[in-house]
Amino acid sequence: MIQIIHGSIFDSKCDLLIVPCASDGGVTQSVFNNLRENGLPTNIGGIPYGKVHFRESKYAFANTIGYAASVNSNTHSSDPKAIEKIGHEIVRYAVESQIRRVNIPLLGTGAGGMNPVESFESLHKAFTAREDITFNVFCFTREAYLNVSSAETNEPETFVQHPRVFVSYTGADEQNAGWVKRLATVLRENGVDARLDMFHLKPGLDMPQWMTNEVIMADKVLLVCDRFYMEKADFRKGGVGWKP
Repeated sequence: MIQIIHGSIFDSKCDLLIVPCASDGGVTQSVFNNLRENGLPTNIGGIPYGKVHFRESKYAFANTIGYAASVNSNTHSSDPKAIEKIGHEIVRYAVESQIRRVNIPLLGTGAGGMNPVESFESLHKAFTAREDITFNVFCFTREAYLNVSSAETNEPETFVQHPRVFVSYTGADEQNAGWVKRLATVLRENGVDARLDMFHLKPGLDMPQWMTNEVIMADKVLLVCDRFYMEKADFRKGGVGWKP
């Protein structure tokens, strides 16, 4: 599902944040300022034009950052083919990593000099078939937003909604943890995007931040309570104790 939004990619939480850069790792001043203000790496390094470098992150608004080389540093320009290629790479990564919400700007429209509508159409070709992932395409200026919105003349997409449900439990009891895993598996098999640490918490991620992000982005939170859960909730212990 594709949503056109007026604003900045840094305005809302997501699973994957796409940051535009040039193939030599350079970014615009506004992007640099946002990266610095949010404690994100500003020294990106070279990335082949039309490719994306993904990094796990402790950023409060996203668990993963994707640096997209959408501008050719040799020609100081962008082209639709490269933008579409980046879009397909993002889709592949999102599917492999079970990512459900992506924030992405109109790539190539800053330093690359592309027309906003042309950029959106390139991304649309890569994103349009994925009903299970929400792609928030951000238009930084109101003019770009109005132009892209008016150019998007397709009929509203009628995708099946997959509610995002964060499953909160404690793994102190192995039998209970096994039951929770089977429950989450059944939910996922029936169209519910059940979010569970056994499936989605990658090594190295900050657990409190990951839990906070999941709770905020969830449509529903499912609590699986047993006596161990109640003990941790009462004494604010472990992962249960970190939940808002």
